[in-house]
Amino acid sequence: AGSISIKRLSGPAQIAASAKIYLQYTGNAGTSLTANVTDIDFATKVVDSHGAWDGTTFTAPRADFYTFRGSIYFTSGNTSSNYLYVNGTKKLIADTGASSGAHLFGIGTYLLAEQTVSFRCDSSLTLNSSDIIHHIEITSQG
Repeated sequence: AGSISIKRLSGPAQIAASAKIYLQYTGNAGTSLTANVTDIDFATKVVDSHGAWDGTTFTAPRADFYTFRGSIYFTSGNTSSNYLYVNGTKKLIADTGASSGAHLFGIGTYLLAEQTVSFRCDSSLTLNSSDIIHHIEITSQG
């Protein structure tokens, strides 16, 4: 009688449908944003389960419905709305016509694997650098 031994050399090529995707990033360096051009940055990693955030852009690891929550803080004298962009195209408004100060947003959308999401303001402005006010959290629903 003989024997056979099987050894797996690498993990699965795809993320399991049951695996929760989640991340949180905070702070920035007081970024100056150009209206409808510059992606809002969240630079300091708290946690990122799949390395899906690069500082300004989320890349969906798999097709799923994703929830985006967070807060941005405009310096005084600014009024702007914040938009969710998918693959560089404006898709949904995240918060509306807000004046200077902290602005909470919460929005969700279905994404296919490898689609990207970023956030942009519709006015040129400067963001405050506070990491307790400036943050983003993203979670998958699957």
